[in-house]
Amino acid sequence: MYKTGRRWTGGFEAFVTVGNAGVAPGFAVQVDYRSEPGLQMLQADGAELISYVAPFLLLRPTLTDGKGVITLRLRGSGGGSPQ
Repeated sequence: MYKTGRRWTGGFEAFVTVGNAGVAPGFAVQVDYRSEPGLQMLQADGAELISYVAPFLLLRPTLTDGKGVITLRLRGSGGGSPQ
């Protein structure tokens, strides 16, 4: 699920939730920043960082039984807009 938060001139805040009712064991989320260089991840709830090799983040749920939900809080700046 994607939800836009605050917006301001030249920027926005967004939330991405993965897993709604849980995620499968072994599931991971890859975040690719190439298309939006002004994008920053501010917070990742329910996830741990597996790897960061710019411009990619790889996250997995913190609950190993697959009951977890990952919520990312993002901030964009520059010429981009929430997609």
